[in-house]
Amino acid sequence: MKVTIKERKKERKNKEKIKFLFYFERKNKISVLFWLLLIQFSKLKRTKKVRSNIFFMINIVLILTFSRFFYISAYFNQINFHKELKNCQKFSFFSINSLKVSNEISNFQQRSYFFLLTLSKVKYKHNGLFLLYVLILSNDISTNPGPIQNNDDFQSNNMWLPFHKRGLHMMHLNINSLLPKIDEIRNIVKLNKPTIFGISESKLDQSISNFEVDIDGYIIIRSDRNRHGGGVACYVKKEICFKIHEFLSKDIEGVIFDILLPKTKPITVGIFYRPPNQNEFLEKLTNDLEKLDFLNKELYLLGDFNINLLKKGKYIFENKNHQTDDVQNPIFKKYKEFCTNFSLNQVIKEATRITFNSPDSLLDHILSNSLQNISQFGVIDLAISDHQMIYLTRKINQKKYSTHNEVKGRCLKNYSAEKFQEYLNTVNFPNYEEFNNIDDAYGNFHRKLFKVIDKIAPFKSSRIKNKTPEWFDLEISEKIKDRHKKFQKFKKSRLLRDKELYVEVRNNIIQTIIIKKIICERKT
Repeated sequence: MKVTIKERKKERKNKEKIKFLFYFERKNKISVLFWLLLIQFSKLKRTKKVRSNIFFMINIVLILTFSRFFYISAYFNQINFHKELKNCQKFSFFSINSLKVSNEISNFQQRSYFFLLTLSKVKYKHNGLFLLYVLILSNDISTNPGPIQNNDDFQSNNMWLPFHKRGLHMMHLNINSLLPKIDEIRNIVKLNKPTIFGISESKLDQSISNFEVDIDGYIIIRSDRNRHGGGVACYVKKEICFKIHEFLSKDIEGVIFDILLPKTKPITVGIFYRPPNQNEFLEKLTNDLEKLDFLNKELYLLGDFNINLLKKGKYIFENKNHQTDDVQNPIFKKYKEFCTNFSLNQVIKEATRITFNSPDSLLDHILSNSLQNISQFGVIDLAISDHQMIYLTRKINQKKYSTHNEVKGRCLKNYSAEKFQEYLNTVNFPNYEEFNNIDDAYGNFHRKLFKVIDKIAPFKSSRIKNKTPEWFDLEISEKIKDRHKKFQKFKKSRLLRDKELYVEVRNNIIQTIIIKKIICERKT
């Protein structure tokens, strides 16, 4: 069989490329790069295409990376294959080990031939084939790929959207100082649109006005202690009618109120914070709650009670046979008596506070005497403070509230003084001196005048969208997602390094928000 001149040239080129690749592993990289540059520039002069500069640089990078990793791995693979073949000679040729080694050798030979074929397509006019071969060589390529969705990004985008059922949504979070974190709270409330959003350890006093911590579309109820600790705040939607109870004693940090809905019994909601050293909290709260009529009301108490209901990761409140030191604790006994007296059930059964030095604890509770009316509840990992957010939904057939504010006003698009005067001339006004009653005269004039005004300037309703602040940009949103991922990593590993990374990102977000707000204020 005769070999043509073209085939000989191709074989010579392939041998030169193989020699070059091995030369690259042994000699200086700079000399090889210089040699490649000369070859590619000679091709440019021959093709006379300036655009090939870009592809030429890509070729160099891909050739160097492929040749380095492929042939280094090939060298070690050949050594391993020879060792395995020597070991296989002791056994039968048709043994499992010998067949496995032969299969690996054939796969390796196919990959090496395919690699040479890829390098042979390194020309500008074959750039499509070259990149296609490179993709196939990289493995993990599907012939019919579908859309790939990153689960972490999906969860981070939906981490603050727990409500999947319709109803009266309630949320609570121990924020550990509300003022520096109010902007993030506003964003969370805007995304979830809860009916009630409770805050414990607000750390507010009289020097901070409601305007500084307000949320658009909500009314705030406060029970402050001081700037160093404690305090409770609650945000209620403006569309909701409610009545605040003022019978709570001064020693109790909390707010309690009735939600008044049509065709529904009053729903009593309370937000509380019990300091760790206040042992008489439950007795005082019992005396105060006895003033309410529970026969005709539903009761929902949310807050940080600082009573741990977990022991070694297990929920111990409803386990009567579980005898531990926590169960024998006087505070635990008082808490059990309190729930029994008012027929309350605690629904949260997973950790709500995660720390590095101590085990997980369940300190934030939701107590209710109407479990049949609760459609969903749970815990949300927010990473804003050391406590997690708790939530519940009370089943209700309520009207869906509008997500936009509507404003009514007259449309002056077709209005002009001349048109208005022209319309007025067409109206037959009677002689108002003949009217015996001045109210009738005024009513007649008012009707005819506004009939003309409604024609020339009719009422028009427009919606005002709830826009995010100017300073809340993509950078802050990405940092919040990153903080959530860091917290989830720390929650799983409990390593000190992961905690430091999470705390660093959390503090960085607060500083970034302050700086961006100052920049926006200076612009305005």
